[in-house]
Amino acid sequence: MALSTLYTSRQNLDKEIREKVLEKFTEDFVFRTTIPRAVAVGQATATLQAVVESSPESAPAFAFRKLVAEIQEVFNDEQEAETTSERNTR
Repeated sequence: MALSTLYTSRQNLDKEIREKVLEKFTEDFVFRTTIPRAVAVGQATATLQAVVESSPESAPAFAFRKLVAEIQEVFNDEQEAETTSERNTR
């Protein structure tokens, strides 16, 4: 899976990069969640904290929580497929 990070839909360069990532990996292998560019990310980095700790109500913190949920969904789907495959081979 690939992640398109620090994305702002109003920035042409960000759009172009995301399009190239999607072209290269296809939508099946790119997370839907993007992390928005925001001051909160820079502040968290400067204080050596996660943005969910330093600015828990910010848009980037929300996006990171959404990304975690998306990653968990992918792993759960993979585990489910693996379990089904094991059952079918018995």
